[in-house]
Amino acid sequence: MDAAPEIKDGRTGSGISRRWVLVGPILFLYMYGYMVSYFVITEYTNNYWKNKKLTEANLVNNVTAADSKCDVNASDPVYVAESKGTSIASEYIVYYSLAQGVPAVASSLILGSYTDALGRRFLLGIGIFGTTVRLVLSMVIIYFEANLLYLIGACVIEGLTGQYTTALQACYAYISDVTSTHHRTYGMAFVVAHLALALTVSNYLAGFLIQKFSFLVAISSSAGILVVSFLVMIIFLPESYPPEKRLKSRSLTVMLKNSVSFFVENDAQNNRWKYQLLFAAYSLSEFGFIGRLGVETLFELAHPFCWSPSKIGVYASVRSIVIAVFGVGMVGVYRKFLSDMALTMLSTASYAAGFLLQAIASTDTIMYIGMKS
Repeated sequence: MDAAPEIKDGRTGSGISRRWVLVGPILFLYMYGYMVSYFVITEYTNNYWKNKKLTEANLVNNVTAADSKCDVNASDPVYVAESKGTSIASEYIVYYSLAQGVPAVASSLILGSYTDALGRRFLLGIGIFGTTVRLVLSMVIIYFEANLLYLIGACVIEGLTGQYTTALQACYAYISDVTSTHHRTYGMAFVVAHLALALTVSNYLAGFLIQKFSFLVAISSSAGILVVSFLVMIIFLPESYPPEKRLKSRSLTVMLKNSVSFFVENDAQNNRWKYQLLFAAYSLSEFGFIGRLGVETLFELAHPFCWSPSKIGVYASVRSIVIAVFGVGMVGVYRKFLSDMALTMLSTASYAAGFLLQAIASTDTIMYIGMKS
């Protein structure tokens, strides 16, 4: 990954470096492909198991237009078969998350340390490459309607490359390299803006592509976007971390020690426990977010909502916009009235309230109110 030349000093008088400008678009392409694939795999898994259970019960030809209206009849064999399919699909969503997440815990720590020895493009490239491999394999699996256990294997491969965490680590490290302390916040905001835009666009287009075309078209387009993202990074993005600053040792033992020491070794002011507590709180909130996506999609597909893929996409896009505007966009306003601690507690409570509202929701209105909590 050394095709692009290194730039020793790309900063201008205003503190803005032309090196980091490409980081935003690359992250946009990556997260777009990632999120489209997430919705595709979730909805494809649900569709796969519902059809499989209907076939096993010899009920495929018994599904009528009335069934598509989401009428509930607990004694109806079609309803029973489809409910079993959705139940199994929810289990597979958990398997996908574990297959990605468990290996990513270790790999993101190790690969994140190696970026100080091999550069930022190395870490970014690994993250994009791993997701690209998963998407290409998913495309093949969907095309041949293969066993979904292969999809779990594809998720393991992505997890071994750190999943999306390595790509985000690389982007933020890149920003830190190429911006001055005074302008770093603007650089971070630039990255976050592209991330929010990618979530909004991908959520909507995922539903549109699935409903208008097919699962295969949707996953193929996202795989193509990932390939473009990888090529742009390889060809046009220069390295931000020069060789003279990199760690000389590339020993795995040294890298593991560097990763672990940041979490366990104390500092002179004995403040490490504060970081550990904050990290634990953030990890718990992330578990809620990651687990939410797949379950929420299945929840919206089932009774009483029975949303179409495009309607699910619209809802997810609106939620992304609400979070960007009233969440990230309003932090400056909130801080004028609240301390950082109070703001953190308020946001966590709001997050939990949104989950609770959606858990008891039975109408579209309550679902949309829940997203604003």
